[in-house]
Amino acid sequence: MTDKNLDFIRDKFEKDGLRVPESLSEGSIQSMLEQDAPARKHHWRPIVAVAACAVLAIGMLPFLRSMLPGGPADSTDYTAEANGLVNFESYQDLDKEMKGLLSGHGDSGLVASNPNLTDGAIREDEVMEMAGEDAASTSMAASPSASSAPAHSQTYTQVEGIDEADIVKTDGNYIYYLSSAENQIIIAKASKGKARRISAVTADESGYIHDIFIRDGQLIILSGDWKDLGSSLLPGENQRAATTVTIYDVSDPANPRQTSSYGQTGSYLNSRLIDGQLCLVTNEMMMTYKKGKMLPGVVYADGDLQDLPIEDICSFARVSTPAFTVVGLMDLESGKVSKDSVKTKAVLGCSDEIYCNGENLYVTASAPDSGAYVIGSGFDTAGDSDAAGDIDGDMISFPEYSPNWQTQVLKVSLADGKVRFLADATVDGSVNDQFSMDEKDGILRIATTSTVDGTDVNNLFLLDEKMKELGSCRGFARDEHIEAVRYIRDKAYVITYEETDPLFIIDLSDPTNPVIEGHVKISGFSTLLVPCDADHMLGLGFSTETTEFGEATDGVKLALFDISDPSSPAVADSKEFPDMYSQVQYDHKALLVGPDADYYAIPYDHYSDDWIEDDPASNGILVFSAKAGKLRTLKDCATSSSVSRCIYIDDYIYGICNDDTIEGFQLK
Repeated sequence: MTDKNLDFIRDKFEKDGLRVPESLSEGSIQSMLEQDAPARKHHWRPIVAVAACAVLAIGMLPFLRSMLPGGPADSTDYTAEANGLVNFESYQDLDKEMKGLLSGHGDSGLVASNPNLTDGAIREDEVMEMAGEDAASTSMAASPSASSAPAHSQTYTQVEGIDEADIVKTDGNYIYYLSSAENQIIIAKASKGKARRISAVTADESGYIHDIFIRDGQLIILSGDWKDLGSSLLPGENQRAATTVTIYDVSDPANPRQTSSYGQTGSYLNSRLIDGQLCLVTNEMMMTYKKGKMLPGVVYADGDLQDLPIEDICSFARVSTPAFTVVGLMDLESGKVSKDSVKTKAVLGCSDEIYCNGENLYVTASAPDSGAYVIGSGFDTAGDSDAAGDIDGDMISFPEYSPNWQTQVLKVSLADGKVRFLADATVDGSVNDQFSMDEKDGILRIATTSTVDGTDVNNLFLLDEKMKELGSCRGFARDEHIEAVRYIRDKAYVITYEETDPLFIIDLSDPTNPVIEGHVKISGFSTLLVPCDADHMLGLGFSTETTEFGEATDGVKLALFDISDPSSPAVADSKEFPDMYSQVQYDHKALLVGPDADYYAIPYDHYSDDWIEDDPASNGILVFSAKAGKLRTLKDCATSSSVSRCIYIDDYIYGICNDDTIEGFQLK
């Protein structure tokens, strides 16, 4: 492996009329590896080091050529800025990099081109399936209503005061909820456990509805569709994913009135509502790229698609997936969206999860630790990418498969109503969900699961304000993977799982030296951790059983952890509900937290092995408390249909059912 890589480097240098630097000779590299041997714990590091040298050396060729006497100057004169991101000087520079990124050779033995692309046209039904409508389940949060409204619940969110969109919202007087079957938002008047439908808003022109917000008499609908954006000679050539924000005045809920709209290219990823500022993140996979045509863009009310200025488009230095991530920040105070009230920027590179604390937004992208395209280098591990020539009709090239993944993290400032890409970083492993990240005192804490020698291990990294690593806790819980994370002040609480459910408590008070203080094991595993009080953490997740095929989930499990002594956490109480499943096991927004956390409620569906004949499925809302170290079931509210969300208004819990009905229950 080493000899082949060195031969490859030498050939590249010799073809360009350059002498191989002594620092890249076989002897020098071998010497460096031997010196590093005591610090290395895994056999793959020498291989990665050599591969990195190869990428670095080849990436420097254009620069070195330009330094030779009489050597031609390379047209790629843009470089990574101090923050690690790459800015483009012109659209032509971006076109050039898209050519390199999308060139397909199929050398990896995997998919080299998309079978759904025929003569430049996209088959809409298949592309929608490939793009994945999974994003339809991600959501946002309810705003506080006027003080005159009855006490009511808000969507359960990660960061206090930062709303997350969801499929159900209430302002204390009305319930706004998504009817997936009708693709509309139903508005119902709620009073004393009863709900009466009074109006509905249909997204005829806006496509499929994902989520909604409610704030100060505004209904904000987030929807997505595949649309023809721009003129084309070929049918379907400009079919692109787009996400639309449509604002309605619902000061009179019986007569909703559309006031404005805004759209940006890309499929809906996620969003946040921050003091009247809506942050929208979309992700557009480039199935094909038309030179100068397939740029990230925005659409204002009754307007045409406008390409983002090139100064508002940048790139990760290494890109593994041909996609644009678009971040839009809009001011909702006026109720009208215009060019002056929206700030939008894009980065070349894919996105998976977001974390937002109001001031900063962090966007993650999973990437294999090899096979990335190096921006500005003219080098692509999928094959040599000729930067010259026409790029119309190029198809995607996927990086070579690697079992080892990394996470790219982009830090975005949202301060002063502006979008600023500040810096990026790369850490080993992949994140589980948004709760894997948290920021405190300008320090990002991020937990990941990575693969070492074919085995899962887990890590926690701390990055400073410039996204430079301060410290890390690597390689814990071998043969397990992260299922849930929660940060409270200077502590990280991490659930990993393989056959048991360990809770790890990691002390982060010294960012340069995070250490595991203690851990405790319990059967099953939690997928959501909820702080209850200073001494207890609630875990919601799965109960498990051992079968002839291995460990299998078999119901809902509640676990109450005593965290009063971080060095010796304990299980204070637990409850299992066999054959029961709940959306809260997958989506934290399905959790209802009662006033002052007096109770919790989750929707559920109950099945048994012979439910078809003897025990038909039952549905409902499970209400329980977690106080003084004990879990208590308070009420089991059976419903006639499966429940997607539950909310409370005053002393009543309302279940919003999948058949678009609402059932209410009084809590005494």
